[in-house]
Amino acid sequence: MLNAAETEIGIRSNQLDAWRDFTDALIATMTPPWLQAGHEGAAHGAAPSAQANQPFARAQRLSQNAIERGHHAEDLAKAIDALKSKLTPEQLTKVADIEARLSARQGGPGSHFGPPHHGAGPGPDDGPGGPADQTPPPTPSEQ
Repeated sequence: MLNAAETEIGIRSNQLDAWRDFTDALIATMTPPWLQAGHEGAAHGAAPSAQANQPFARAQRLSQNAIERGHHAEDLAKAIDALKSKLTPEQLTKVADIEARLSARQGGPGSHFGPPHHGAGPGPDDGPGGPADQTPPPTPSEQ
């Protein structure tokens, strides 16, 4: 997908280093830490370390993974800024178009978090007996 975007955007030879820095940082940010080279848990089937059975070992790994991903995200932010400064206005428009197509294909911004959402959803005061409650009150025989 990134090679197709590179072609569609029209990355030029003088922009290639910034593009490669961006794609490397994007891939590093999106790759789960346990799949990255050099990560303690990278080898599937590896024997758990003695540390894995220590109190808070899971929480510690979670925090370390989050910190590691945060560093990758910082690298990505820097790479984006560097690449944006190298691209022409026309190329930036093409990037926005590509992102819009990807977002539409995924169901819109933020749609990948949680279950799909259909409709407007509940209002702030919605609920049983709330101002938008359209459910009729129970009849005496239902109580």
